[in-house]
Amino acid sequence: MPADRFCRDFVATPRQSRPHPELDGTTDDRHPLLLGLCGSVSPSLPLGTAIAYHSIRHPTHSEDCYRLNPPDRLLQLAAIQTTPVDALNVEQAVCSVADKQAIARAFGVTAIDMESLALVRQFPQAAIIRVVSDDLGGDIPDLSQAFDEQGNLQPLALALAFVRQPIAAVRLIHGSLRALECLTAVTRAIVTAGYQKNEIPKKW
Repeated sequence: MPADRFCRDFVATPRQSRPHPELDGTTDDRHPLLLGLCGSVSPSLPLGTAIAYHSIRHPTHSEDCYRLNPPDRLLQLAAIQTTPVDALNVEQAVCSVADKQAIARAFGVTAIDMESLALVRQFPQAAIIRVVSDDLGGDIPDLSQAFDEQGNLQPLALALAFVRQPIAAVRLIHGSLRALECLTAVTRAIVTAGYQKNEIPKKW
């Protein structure tokens, strides 16, 4: 599901909104927590690494950049890497190692995903925790035709991409399963640490 539709359908509108995209240090009445997967464009973030975003930006609109301040109690968890991570929101899946390396050189980021920017626009004070599901260890299948214009997955196109690149498909499946296992462990650690219930919107 596209991130903007996710916000419309499942996330309550924040009580206060800010006209400027950068976090200004003031406080709000909620601090949503976004958990999910991401791609790594840096050798310092291998498969299965849990990270906290410190910024997320648009690839072509430099003003569309959000600086994030993850709560200290999240960064203190052993399951989450403490090194600050700057991320780039991409319009489509980045599948080749060469393209990921090019992104790292061009934007100076270490992680990429397709959803965070739209969600942070709704909740500028959100904390974003991601687990790396694909890294620089090898290409994953070309997924450029696996999603329609609305961002919906096309199962047949996905199956064809897997058939064309079976080794890359195995790498993607293995990486996704491992990342989800790590994400489950991170979620348990966060809950055990007592992340406050009122900081997570009920519909997330």
